[in-house]
Amino acid sequence: MDSFQEKLRLLTKVRTLLAEPSAWTKESFCRGPDGKDVRLSSNSAVCWCLSGAAAHGIPPADRLGGWSASMDLLTALLGFENTSEMEAWNDAPERTHVEVLERLDEAIRRLSEGSTSIQKENV
Repeated sequence: MDSFQEKLRLLTKVRTLLAEPSAWTKESFCRGPDGKDVRLSSNSAVCWCLSGAAAHGIPPADRLGGWSASMDLLTALLGFENTSEMEAWNDAPERTHVEVLERLDEAIRRLSEGSTSIQKENV
């Protein structure tokens, strides 16, 4: 998954999924309506972290490899060294929904301008 269109599709999918504050979460890939953790493959998920949003909607046959590839690509596009760093950033106590959307918007802008990722100093 490395073409311009595939990268843009992933960023747009994650941005759209997390557009509302109620659709974003911390310290869990995804949660159900009751706020409890649910599996990434669950149809009852109503909110996601960055990694969970990247993995959301991947067909069952592609789940293991697809989840990993999507999370790795999102990690790189958002300027993180690895998925753990992205998850720690998402889960930081001070992190806000607005900051998550700004990070995604910046990655979309940079990709559209021909840059591949956010510079490290913006992390």
